[in-house]
Amino acid sequence: MADSGIIRLGNYLLIDRLGEGGMAEVFLAQYSGGEHSVGPQSQVVIKRIKPSLYKSTEFPVFREMFLNEAKLVRSLQHPNLARMYALLEAVDDELGVKVPFIVGEYIRGTQLWELMRLGTQGFTGKGIPPAISAFIAREVARGLGHAHAHKDAATGKLQPIIHRDISPENIMVSQDGLVKVIDFGVAKALGGFGPQTRTGIIKGKLAYMAPEQVAQKVLPATDVFGAGIVLHELLTGRRLFGGSNEYLVVSRVLKAEIPRPSSLNPSVPKELDDVTMQALSRDLRGRFVDGNAMADALTRVLDTVPALSGTNNQTIRDWVKKLTTDAKQFAQGWEEQESGLHVDVQNALAHSVAKGEDLVELDPSEMLVEGGVLDPGVKAAVTMGLRTLRPDMLKQPPAKRPSSNEAMRPPPLPGARPAANRVSSDAMAQGLLPAKSAQGGQRVSADAMPQGVVAAKTPLPGTEGASAQPAAAALAPAKSPARGILPQIAAPTPDPAASTIETSPAPISPAPVSSASVPTLPPPAKEPLPPYLAAIEQKLPPVIRSALQDGQIFRLAVVISVLILVLLLLLLVALFR
Repeated sequence: MADSGIIRLGNYLLIDRLGEGGMAEVFLAQYSGGEHSVGPQSQVVIKRIKPSLYKSTEFPVFREMFLNEAKLVRSLQHPNLARMYALLEAVDDELGVKVPFIVGEYIRGTQLWELMRLGTQGFTGKGIPPAISAFIAREVARGLGHAHAHKDAATGKLQPIIHRDISPENIMVSQDGLVKVIDFGVAKALGGFGPQTRTGIIKGKLAYMAPEQVAQKVLPATDVFGAGIVLHELLTGRRLFGGSNEYLVVSRVLKAEIPRPSSLNPSVPKELDDVTMQALSRDLRGRFVDGNAMADALTRVLDTVPALSGTNNQTIRDWVKKLTTDAKQFAQGWEEQESGLHVDVQNALAHSVAKGEDLVELDPSEMLVEGGVLDPGVKAAVTMGLRTLRPDMLKQPPAKRPSSNEAMRPPPLPGARPAANRVSSDAMAQGLLPAKSAQGGQRVSADAMPQGVVAAKTPLPGTEGASAQPAAAALAPAKSPARGILPQIAAPTPDPAASTIETSPAPISPAPVSSASVPTLPPPAKEPLPPYLAAIEQKLPPVIRSALQDGQIFRLAVVISVLILVLLLLLLVALFR
């Protein structure tokens, strides 16, 4: 925010910056143009081009990209997608020029990424219940299916909109149990709006990309693969392709053997197993063609498998509530795992770099890709990953398949640094597992923000040292009388100070929903007493015994000893003078 205080853009007060990327910034905003302008129902999300770019020679390109993004999502009106209300233009007082901005839905709730980290206790093999997993994946697939069925307004021809960045970060679960896909900022319409100027996949989401994206090929089935990864991780409680090195992550995406979820979590029904594996088929001919096909398959499973039937939004709401309540009881010391998969990286370039030799130009063949042009974003991320390779990362034996009694505990991550499997010291500080990003700051890509969705201030998963930050996102959807029916709620009063560029059909405002309480977790479990003190443990007062278990007395004794030594040295110096 500006030093002078809250910024006004037209009839909207920009009350909090939620994130920014290379091109745009996103704010939580309050509509202030009418008498009913106070309260959650008038809160929206504003997305605008960053002011610093208005003086750039490339500004016309940024503006075109921004407007094309709005055109992509303006017609996507579905209960499982975040809504865009309008594309407006108003004078920015600081710049002195009119700027375009997008007004969208403000969602109150929690990222699926955070719920998964809580429910799986840091992806250590505790799977989310199959009924919950299947329902969430089905709702995600429904939202994607709506985008995949998009038709050109002028010609009526099918023009699928492809999300290209499906991951747990881009899925929100509301306090009412609604599941919404967010972040269409890097979406692409097949055959629409001319050449795509934003090449490359977002660094950090490599662990959720489809194999064909490495060669810049995207189609509706690409989103299906991402949804399949999310479903697999929900069911197994483990990262599928994640890792501490971008090169190894992409190698796993392309080469690692994908286990059936039931081999890691016996409670997964065969029918759900089959749907998951079909969504994760690397052969496009064997994968669901789009989100609707995957949603239909999951609906059949939910309707026909007795253990899964009856799951609805109320079920999800109760699960979220119980999960956040139980988080208060969690011990803080679980060992976070990034991946349990192994891939044999027999690659001359990787081995030469690991030995300290000079890094040569990366070629698609070195990425285990046959033919095609390597995506620039993937190339940049993998090149960075190559620079961090060490010989020991390439000498790990294949991970042993866990036995039935080990199914809920993942094997060590091949090639991971010790920090990857450490006891997390920064986990769940508010019950939502915040952690510092590898760069030591918050990373939010506003270029990849959904229209009207509050982006979480979260580092992207799948990168070295990346962990989720607390989400700033929250959901405020209205209760829908039935699934598939978009709730109709009063819209904000039109802004007379802003010019309307584009508006969505029947714009609505989110209804007020109270914010979810953030659970506070207890301290880590106590360590056992040292052996030489164990014999007298029962004779010690509880306070002293607790202090010994915490190590407080030992730390205090060390400090006191150091102080005494310093005082003795000073005394000796004074005496000899």
